[in-house]
Amino acid sequence: MLIDHRPHGGIGGFYGNGLWGFHAWAYGFTGEKDRDGRLARLIPEKPAEPNRTNIMVPLDFAPPADTFLKTWKLNDWNQFRIRSVGELPRLTTWINGEKIAEIDTAKIEVPGYETQAVLSRIGRTGHIALEVHSNGPTDLLGQDRWAPGGVCRWRNIYIKSLAK
Repeated sequence: MLIDHRPHGGIGGFYGNGLWGFHAWAYGFTGEKDRDGRLARLIPEKPAEPNRTNIMVPLDFAPPADTFLKTWKLNDWNQFRIRSVGELPRLTTWINGEKIAEIDTAKIEVPGYETQAVLSRIGRTGHIALEVHSNGPTDLLGQDRWAPGGVCRWRNIYIKSLAK
């Protein structure tokens, strides 16, 4: 699940990391900063990604951007719930109790996306990773991913198996 308020960044959508590089989100956001460099507001935009190898895949569900903006707590803690169900998973995200995105990865139709190959890569059980990207001078996505002094923190992480 993405959380990125760099120019055109996605929040709540999905990136198929190692799975043909697909992106699935309904809208991107650019963070507008105040004069001190702090995030002041998120401006919704059409999804965009500067990497030409990434493939945009439509979501099965996404609320309007206004619903997201009413839900999102700017410069505060936000609660995420992520559910992954099925062999080729149906992925769903909620932010602060509001359903934000859903996709059935078994139904993705893009060139080269083969479900059997995906199954061989992801295996029977998954793994969870928390990833933060750099803000470096050679970063393909620019040096505007983080406000000066910005940090990313997680707390109260719970994992529940949905297997029967």
